Amino acid sequence: MSRKTKSDRFSPYFDSRSGKCHDAQQLQDEQDSQTSKLGSKSPRKRARKYGDMTEDEVMKLLLPDRVDQNLDILFIGINPGLTSAYKGHHYAGPNKQNHFIFRKEIKDGVEDLISKIKRLKPLVACFNGKGIYEIFSRSKCEIGNQPECIPGTDVPVYVMPSTSGRTMTYPRASDKLRFFQELKELRDARKAMTANTVAEDNT
Repeated sequence: MSRKTKSDRFSPYFDSRSGKCHDAQQLQDEQDSQTSKLGSKSPRKRARKYGDMTEDEVMKLLLPDRVDQNLDILFIGINPGLTSAYKGHHYAGPNKQNHFIFRKEIKDGVEDLISKIKRLKPLVACFNGKGIYEIFSRSKCEIGNQPECIPGTDVPVYVMPSTSGRTMTYPRASDKLRFFQELKELRDARKAMTANTVAEDNT
C-alpha cells in the first residue's frame, strides 16, 4: 500500500470512499442539492433591538439631564445614542454612539449650557470629545486641561477623548485611562482649593 506524502493533493472530483471519479456537472448538482436543503430551513427570527419601537420612534424619545448642584464633575456630551434613549440611561450602550446632530444645534445650546454651569457650580466641566468643545469654544483644542474656564465662571474645563467605542485614536478603555486619572487629579486639586477657601472664610 502506498503512503500519501505531503505533496499529494485532494481533487474535488475524486471520491476516495468509492474510488469513483465525478465530473464537474455531477459535483455541482450535489452542491446545489445541499444548498437547497439548507435554504429550505426556516430562518431564525431576528430579535428586535428596541422592543416594539422603531428606530424613528426611539429617536424621538427625550433623555433628561442627570445633574445636581455642586457636582464634582459635570460631564458634557453631544446627544445620547439610540440604546441610551431606549433604556432611559446615559451611556447605556456597550459601544456608545451619538445621534446625528448639526453643528448649529450645538452652537444654539452654548448659552443654555453656560447658564446651567453657572447655576450648578460643578468643580470641573468635562467635555466628552474634542469636537463638541471646539464648537463650544470656537477654537481648536488639545485633549486635557484647557487654559480657559467656562465663560463667566471659575469652573475649569477638561476635554476627554470621546468615550465612543468607534473612536479610532483611543479605541480601547485602557487607552483612555490616563485621561481619567488626570481628570481625577484636577478634581482633587479643585476640592482641596475649595476646602482651603472655606477654612479661611471661617477663621
